[in-house]
Amino acid sequence: MVDFKSKFEGLLKYMPAVVLVLLLVLLAERLADLTWKVWPQNQAVAATTSAIAANVTATPAQQGVSARQIANWHLFGKAEISKVNNKIPTNAPETRLRLTLKGVVASADNPSAIIASQKGPEKDYNLGDNIPGGAILREVYPDRVILERRGRYETLSLQRRNLTNKELVITE
Repeated sequence: MVDFKSKFEGLLKYMPAVVLVLLLVLLAERLADLTWKVWPQNQAVAATTSAIAANVTATPAQQGVSARQIANWHLFGKAEISKVNNKIPTNAPETRLRLTLKGVVASADNPSAIIASQKGPEKDYNLGDNIPGGAILREVYPDRVILERRGRYETLSLQRRNLTNKELVITE
C-alpha cells in the first residue's frame, strides 16, 4: 500500500500558504473591478473619450478639416528658406584648378558635391567646405558648382560625355 502522506508531506506543508495567496489575489482583482464599476467617472474624461471616439470614425470632410489646413499646421516644424548670398553669381568663369566634378546633390536641405583632384581621391563636400587648391564650395547647381578662390568666384562644371548602352541616366 502506498503511503501518500510520506510522499507529499513536503508539499502539504506549503499548501495552506499557496491557497491563501491565490485567494488574496482573486479577492484584490474582484475589489478593483467593483471599485471601478461603483466609482463615478469624471464627466470631462467621459466627454473627451466620446469625442475622440467620434472623431476617429468621422472622415476629414465630416470633421471640417481639409488637407491644406493639416499641411499648414507644420506638424514637423517649419522649414526655413535658405538664405542665398546675393553676392554669389550664378554664372562665373570656369576654374583653372585641376579638379573634376563627379556628381552633385542639388537639394535645398543639404547640397553637396563630389569633387576629385589629381592629387587625391574624390570626396564629398558640403557648402562652406574647403576644396583642394584653396577654394571654398559656395553654391551647388544640378550641372555645376560655384567655388570661391582668393575672393573671386569660379565655376566647376560636370563633364559632358557620350553615354554607352550600359550607363543609366536618372532624371527627376
